[in-house]
Order: sequence, then C-alpha cells, then structure tokens
Amino acid sequence: MSEPLYGLQLYSVREELAADFKGTLQRLADMGIPNIEIWGGLPVPAEEAAAIMKDMGFGVSTGHLGSPLAEGGDKNLAIAKAFGLSDYIIPWVPAENFATVEAAKAFAAQLNAAQKVVADAGMGFGYHNHEFEFAKVDGDKTGYEIVVAETNPSVMFELDTYWAQVAGLDPVDLIGKLGSRVPYVHIKDGPADASDRNAHMVAFGEGNMDVSGIVRASLANNAKGIFVELDHCATDMMEAVDKSWAYLKSEGFVS
Repeated sequence: MSEPLYGLQLYSVREELAADFKGTLQRLADMGIPNIEIWGGLPVPAEEAAAIMKDMGFGVSTGHLGSPLAEGGDKNLAIAKAFGLSDYIIPWVPAENFATVEAAKAFAAQLNAAQKVVADAGMGFGYHNHEFEFAKVDGDKTGYEIVVAETNPSVMFELDTYWAQVAGLDPVDLIGKLGSRVPYVHIKDGPADASDRNAHMVAFGEGNMDVSGIVRASLANNAKGIFVELDHCATDMMEAVDKSWAYLKSEGFVS
C-alpha cells in the first residue's frame, strides 16, 4: 500500500493568499506541508501560480473547480491542465440537486457526463460534499446514496468528513461503506454541530472530530490523498493550519 498524499486545500488560506500569494505559500512550505490542493479562486493566473508552486517544491495533483459542463467550463479545464492535475473535483453544487430522488438521479447523470469530458482531458473526476447531500429523500435513503449508486464507478467522491458528521453520520463508518469510491478525504475539526453549521472551525485536536480515527480509516481504505481544510476560524488561520499539521505529526501520520 502506497502512502497517500497529505496536504492542504488552499481555500483554507484564501484571504492570506489574496494579501500575499508567495509569502503565504512560503509559510506553508516552512510548516513542512508537501502537497496542496488548488481551488478555482486563486488570485494569480493559473500558469503563474503553477510555476510558483513548482519552484517551491509543492506537489499539486488535485483541484476544486466548477463543472466542465457549466458556462466557463473550458476555463476550468484550462486551469486543471495548467497545473497538470491528475484529478478534477467539483467542490459544491446547489442543495436542490440532492433534494429529491429525481433531482439526485439527474445530478448523477450530469456527473457521468462531466466525468467523460474530464477523462478525455486525461484526468480523474470526482465530487466533494457538504452536509445537505445527506438529507433523506426516499425513506432512509439519502440523496448522496442515490448519486453514488447512479454514477459510474469512475466517478470518485472526495469525502468531507466534517460535513458528513454535521449531517449526523459517522465518518469512519462512511469511509468503510464507500470503499474505493472515496480515494480522497478532507479533514476539519470543530464543533461539528448540526444546530450551528456556521460555527467556527478549530485546529486539529481542539474540536469534536476523531481526526486520528478518520486518518486511520482512510489509510485502511488505501486513500490517495488526505487534505486539511478549515473553512473559517475565529483564530488566526495560518496558526490553525500550523497546529493542525503539527497534530498530524504528533500522531505519526506525517514527518
């Protein structure tokens, strides 16, 4: 079993990147973070950003980008190609895509079509969840379950374990159930409380997530990538990222 890519989803430090792109990346490099997952809102043109990241020694193999089928989809594909991504991941869609059985099946068909376009460009393709995907729409069945069942096996899922727990699921159990459909995971920490989805996230080890258990489950599932992602923090974001990376070190997951 090969070691997964450990890294950071750059959306976490979007404000810092906007203020000082190179300086922020250098601080991440100084923390020892070897891999970064991009998102489509980088404040620097893709070609320039890719060159800077390469010069700093970062691995960049996955990215969050809008659907290649949407308006501007060609631009998203161009960004992915500029970075040489191996896997292209849609980070979010409106909740109505998971609100009914019919909507979930229609969205699954969209994912199947998008996967073919991305595959033709030489990349894998997947979808990243939030919490609304796990609302029940057909008895005990969730929209997420329908989408997984209706998509072809080449469509992967990047499981955001925090949002799954906010929705009332056990992330460790979910990783085991989804198996090979989940090659990538996002890990956050925080209250993970459904009563306040906007509660601030915190550094690993300071919230209610079983971070170590999630990493171990991901390793047992032969994960390709495990990414830190903190959407927003009440404290300094760079400090929270640094503490989260230090936590992974203290648990023996990264060196």
